[in-house]
Amino acid sequence: ARSVVLVGANHGMFHVFDGRAGAPGGQELFAYIPVTSLGHMGNLLFPYVAADKNNQKFQHRYFVDGQITVSDVNIGGTWKTVAVVASGAGGRSVFALDITNPSSISVLWEINDRITGASNAAIRDNIGYVLGKPVIVPFKTAAGAVSWKAIFGNGYNSTGQKATLFVVDVATGTTSTIVASETPALPYNGLGNVSVVDTKRRNAANDAWIDGRDGFADAGYGADQ
Repeated sequence: ARSVVLVGANHGMFHVFDGRAGAPGGQELFAYIPVTSLGHMGNLLFPYVAADKNNQKFQHRYFVDGQITVSDVNIGGTWKTVAVVASGAGGRSVFALDITNPSSISVLWEINDRITGASNAAIRDNIGYVLGKPVIVPFKTAAGAVSWKAIFGNGYNSTGQKATLFVVDVATGTTSTIVASETPALPYNGLGNVSVVDTKRRNAANDAWIDGRDGFADAGYGADQ
């Protein structure tokens, strides 16, 4: 397998570079601009004018500076390598890339606060600045269907200002949100880093849950604001 280097940058792009030590190592293989960067990249065109001192037209802002998680996942019976990336303080967005073949990298999905449509209101209202590290885990339904999920806290300063857990299907981008039920409701909240654990398995008769591990996610823990 060819090694790659993944890095976000404060000019609005997420880059994938050839990670080999010799030539052609260091060459850019792929770059992606998340939707949340697009509206601000024009700011980068303003030059620094020494005479203006502290009154520059250019204003520093973050772009793609969130945390990155890389994992092997099984999609449709085929093993692939994916990267799930948060834009961090640069924007309310999380996206996923298929980096299995460094010569043919593709975007799997992006969720952000710019998504339109009534069916996406839960995403749009609850996604914040995700500063935590996404977790990628296998998940098994009660009916036995297996899929891989990217799980992360919604971060901070979302429109809804509620602590929300995001569960995104790695293959399709289908998103579920779990909003924390709090009494009394807090005026400002968000969910940071999460940890997902495997603590239960079915017994030999397959009629009850018992302590142990079966390789699938059972519970998630997270700290809110």
